[in-house]
Amino acid sequence: SITESDEVLDENEIMYPLIYGCTFRILICMLFSKFELAEKLCTKLQQKVNLKQDPAYELQTSARMYMGLVSAAMYRQTKRNKHLQSLRTAKKMFVQFCKTKGKSCTNRALILRAEL
Repeated sequence: SITESDEVLDENEIMYPLIYGCTFRILICMLFSKFELAEKLCTKLQQKVNLKQDPAYELQTSARMYMGLVSAAMYRQTKRNKHLQSLRTAKKMFVQFCKTKGKSCTNRALILRAEL
């Protein structure tokens, strides 16, 4: 039981496992071609986290790449421009990441570029 002397978790300690869990579920949905569900999870993730300002490098890069890949798959299925625009936005974000965070995310930028 929680007593007054127990340390209370800070919001980030609770939020990050939930965010990484959501990101992992997006990956699983992509692996099993459940792109509609992956798109819903991407939307939910975007509502919870400001990926442009979040300091966690892995969260920024992985979540953005998955969102871009889901957008590419959804564009192939539906031919809706909103998905193509989302893919282009993700690619532009990775070009910026390569400039600001170093060359370690170049491979992800190239994957998204190949999807265009």
